[in-house]
Amino acid sequence: VVGWILIACAPGGGTSNVLTKFDNGDVALSITLTAVVSLISIISVPLIMFSTIDFFQIDTFVAIVSIFLKSL
Repeated sequence: VVGWILIACAPGGGTSNVLTKFDNGDVALSITLTAVVSLISIISVPLIMFSTIDFFQIDTFVAIVSIFLKSL
């Protein structure tokens, strides 16, 4: 469950840049927005993660250990 929450919180900017290039869109704008969202995600991803873990009443210690082990 925690892995699904983490995937849902993570920004998907790289894919957006590729699709923008294929669609002949404004690549510079797409890269700029990706950079901004990546900087914001440093704060927003943990905030959303812990809020969701709290909402679903998942044991926080188990969730943190699970995230750590999956990142290895």
